Amino acid sequence: MNASQFRNGFAYALVSAVPVRGEQATRIGIILKAHDRSTIASQCRMLEGLGRLAATYEALMTVLQRAQVVNARRITIYVDDPMVIEQLIEDCEVPRELIGANLRARAMLHQLGRVRLKAANSPRFSARMLAQNACASDAIRDVRSDRQLPLLSKETRV
Repeated sequence: MNASQFRNGFAYALVSAVPVRGEQATRIGIILKAHDRSTIASQCRMLEGLGRLAATYEALMTVLQRAQVVNARRITIYVDDPMVIEQLIEDCEVPRELIGANLRARAMLHQLGRVRLKAANSPRFSARMLAQNACASDAIRDVRSDRQLPLLSKETRV
């Protein structure tokens, strides 16, 4: 899919982060959706050394980076952690270790313009299910949290 096709079809993103039991790691799930809500791309990745909130910021910034690359406008991003949304939109206290991620995400949101962040409250939230069901051996391990995470095409097995 070329950039113009991707831009025209990129309307929604679903973002989730799920801590891994017994490990200092969090799995993220990202799903990009078209205007008709069909899936364009999805990704799951394991981020070592990051907690749930930090991993949610990383997943959110991955979507925002993709939106910048394809010059997407008017997108809605559903996030399953309302705390991250509160920290980005309201004057909510941000933990010291997340200030850098918060400021980078705010700058990206400002640069993109019309991006809406919404809380995903469904227990069957598909990005959360993607992150939960990713086997540790199948999920791509990422020790560095500052690496750009490429999205996999819909045809790629995740």
